[in-house]
Amino acid sequence: MCFSLFSTTALPPTINEEASESIVIQEGRSVYVHCTAKGEPAPVLKWTLPAGVHVKPSQILGRRLFVFPNGTLYIKNISPEDSGRYECSVTNAVGAARRVLYLKARQEVPKPHINEQGGRSSMKVLAVSYQTTLLDCRAEGKPEPRVSWAAPYGLSLPTPYLGGRFQVHKNGSLELRGVRKTDEGQYVCLAKNHLGEASLDIQCNVENMHHWLDTCLIWTTGKRPMHLHHFG
Repeated sequence: MCFSLFSTTALPPTINEEASESIVIQEGRSVYVHCTAKGEPAPVLKWTLPAGVHVKPSQILGRRLFVFPNGTLYIKNISPEDSGRYECSVTNAVGAARRVLYLKARQEVPKPHINEQGGRSSMKVLAVSYQTTLLDCRAEGKPEPRVSWAAPYGLSLPTPYLGGRFQVHKNGSLELRGVRKTDEGQYVCLAKNHLGEASLDIQCNVENMHHWLDTCLIWTTGKRPMHLHHFG
């Protein structure tokens, strides 16, 4: 009579991670979702995606989704379409276990930017007497921000605006026609929505044509200013 020196005890599968979990991932990022299982005999693992598709270890789905041999689910470049319920299920001859993940992709919602800069920025402008000067204020954001201007002497200008020599265009830029020395000062463009605000401070100096030609501001390709003086 022969007796086996080894005996095997069957164990139902268990999953190390939480049975239920909810996560929020920024759109465009990637995520690893673990599902580590053990049992005897070794359990069979599969992931069920929100659309009902089953994916097993070492299987690739498209170019963005892969299940590692250890059961970890990898999703590359998360998009809103990836939001939903993901289920990891493991089974063997004596039992089963599952882990449910609720994933939500959070879309990027940018705060207001002016001329591609957030927060507060500043610049200087040299205007020529009796010419037209355009103060650029390209505002972007979601939802679309409201743009307004604060001009010297406490003058407030909405968008759009047309009055006298001042005009605020629909794109937020402020046009000054027939610029005078009295128009000198600080102009502030403010872009605002419920997520935040951005501002651009513009110091506008006014000179006559002769002085403007004496000192010309040239911007090099490296965006560093260089002053050229006219010798006459």
